[in-house]
Amino acid sequence: NKWKLRFNRGHFYQGYDQYGNAWPEKFRTINFGTAASPWVSPNRGMAGMDEALAFKLFNTVGVAAPNIAPFQFRVIDNAVEAHPSNQYEGDLWGLYLAFENPSGPFLDAHDLPDGNLYRFGPIELENQGPGLPSSTTFVTNFVTAYNQPHTVSWWRDNVDVEGYYSYRSIVETVNHSDLVEMHNMLLFYNPETGKWSQLPWDVDLLYEEYDRWGPNGVQQTIPLEPFRRMLARQELNIEFQARARELQDLLLNQDQGWQMIEEYARYVEPFADVDRDMWNYNPRTVGAHIGAFYKEVRNYDNNASGVSRTISPASFEGMINWVKEFTTLGGFGGNQLEVLYADAAIPDTPTINYLGGVGYPIDDLTFQTSSFSDPQGNGSFGAMEWRVGEISDPAAPSYDAAVPTIYEINAIWESGELAGFGDQMTVPADSIEVGHAYRARVRMKDDSGRWSHWSEPIQLIAGEAIGPAADGLRITEIMYHPAGPTADELAVDATFTADDFEF
Repeated sequence: NKWKLRFNRGHFYQGYDQYGNAWPEKFRTINFGTAASPWVSPNRGMAGMDEALAFKLFNTVGVAAPNIAPFQFRVIDNAVEAHPSNQYEGDLWGLYLAFENPSGPFLDAHDLPDGNLYRFGPIELENQGPGLPSSTTFVTNFVTAYNQPHTVSWWRDNVDVEGYYSYRSIVETVNHSDLVEMHNMLLFYNPETGKWSQLPWDVDLLYEEYDRWGPNGVQQTIPLEPFRRMLARQELNIEFQARARELQDLLLNQDQGWQMIEEYARYVEPFADVDRDMWNYNPRTVGAHIGAFYKEVRNYDNNASGVSRTISPASFEGMINWVKEFTTLGGFGGNQLEVLYADAAIPDTPTINYLGGVGYPIDDLTFQTSSFSDPQGNGSFGAMEWRVGEISDPAAPSYDAAVPTIYEINAIWESGELAGFGDQMTVPADSIEVGHAYRARVRMKDDSGRWSHWSEPIQLIAGEAIGPAADGLRITEIMYHPAGPTADELAVDATFTADDFEF
């Protein structure tokens, strides 16, 4: 039950997130489906925790993915809204997900330039950039090219490799089993960089606790998604491993990752059981989907060889718990990602300590790291990096449950790579806001290009400055030629002139 809905001119669709914030762009065409996991009966009752959460994860790590909006779908085709004795009759069709259509507005919404955007299986040109070819030959030539052995420089020149590292990390974490080559993905050509990016599409086959495509599952080189071929080059694989390690340190874990799951799940929770009551034993439900909602133990089909998944309790709460466990270390997806980034040669994880004033004043946030340590010897130092990320903390004065959760992965300050070792760092005061919650971390790189894990964080709520106010003063705006006073302003003081409004 997957639909495209095309709206009339002047009535384009304006989507909203769960906090009431409008999507950045309106859409003439939207996609929507049932949030019912049509291909994996053990996922029945997930209420969109597959597609919605996967797209959210991609967007959070900087990979453009459709924004989503869960909604009740009702069709008024009878005078009676709800049948008094038949729960399956009436206006209600159940819980659905609307998501952005890959198109020009999609590129605008995600701050991407006006380039060529292709949807695969079969190839369709969803957006054509100015001056770029309309023929599919443009993309098929690239497909032919990436199937050949290439140097590191070819991959860097033709593909957004940094974006792919993030993309692949999420693919592994959710076990995107349906990502076969030339299907269920988008390819985007960026006319400003001349590089291609692989973007997510059709992510309704997730969270399987087995390898659908063979003994090595989504890690197979062929015939699955194409860009993984670059990881045969050690230099690129080391970079990918560093990003995967970083994402599990900062997001894909039992703290931040579980918060993201909770953020979505609690929003749809009131309707999840309604959807179950509508479709679990609906006469229109067929095959393996009959009675599949919230089964405590449910076998997989196809090539699962008897593998099953277990939820506890046997309810929507159990589904939430299962997705949490799956996507973090100890679960199938979390472990799959760890297998790919594991490397005994990386530097030891440093520790971080706080040296600043009591109460974490914003003008004295000084931290200290432990010494560099590496299996190859302590003379192999290559670089180091500090970061500060903001988080949502109910204990912070700035906390507001009515706004989207803030995740640590999006840094508010970074030192950048520092070629020389220094054991202390003071964070610039103008990067920090009083009353907000933050986490500070540090990591190390050796001379082979391998990054350590990020340190465990120092978590803090920033306090007032202790130094003179002038130390933190910045002139950020000058009004040197203001407009003249308005009628309302003259009514307050008839002597006002334009000069009174200079600053």
